Amino acid sequence: MSKRAVPLFLFVLVLVVLVVAACGGGGAAAPQTQGDANAGAQAWAAKGCAGCHGVNAEGAIGPKLAGTSLPFDTVKNTVRNGKGAGMPKFSADQVSDADIANIYAWLKSK
Repeated sequence: MSKRAVPLFLFVLVLVVLVVAACGGGGAAAPQTQGDANAGAQAWAAKGCAGCHGVNAEGAIGPKLAGTSLPFDTVKNTVRNGKGAGMPKFSADQVSDADIANIYAWLKSK
């Protein structure tokens, strides 16, 4: 490699590294948002969600969630932290992240 080619090569190499880093290459895995609607229907019943939100998520004491337009992260945050006096919080031991993803898939399918 000639002396003129070395700086150009280094410039291109640094540029490629910066572009890959800006695009998220090699970063942490994305949070789980995909789920199984059939498993979600079972988790909905097993975890007691139907008691407040209705058997088909049509709403009862709690709001209607069937066909929700809420983003997954909002639903997960509400499950984990609760909301107001009506929605209790649930730990990952009570409702796993996979359960939330499955329930979300089921809600979206309604």
